[in-house]
Amino acid sequence: MKKSFIIISVLLILISCKKNEKTIAQVKYKYSSCFGGGESKLILYETSDSIIYAALINNGDKKPTKAKLNTTHIAEFEVFLRELKELKNGMCTTVAEYDIVYNNERIRKIDGTCDWNGFDKLVKSFFEHGFYPIDK
Repeated sequence: MKKSFIIISVLLILISCKKNEKTIAQVKYKYSSCFGGGESKLILYETSDSIIYAALINNGDKKPTKAKLNTTHIAEFEVFLRELKELKNGMCTTVAEYDIVYNNERIRKIDGTCDWNGFDKLVKSFFEHGFYPIDK
């Protein structure tokens, strides 16, 4: 009986820890070119103490890279979204696909311009060390 209580208590603690994190945004990014391709997932989330983090997973890595964000980063994310929505069609052999969920809105966009590189700039700003996708 005591063993069951301990197991149930531990499970409840683990479940409540996950509930304390609120996902703010999720960006699925996939690119392909003549020389290869790759994909990444960027998640912005807020903890129960109102700290906002970004988690980046490249090409199916099991462990994400994480960074604490500030208000400037959130403003940069808003600019990223606005610029992505305003992109015109391009005719480049390198194509980036975006599937984003933010503020109960889903944005799906294909960037074939070859000159915007918005995701790379955003990730470089968030993680400071830069971002270079790993080829599959």
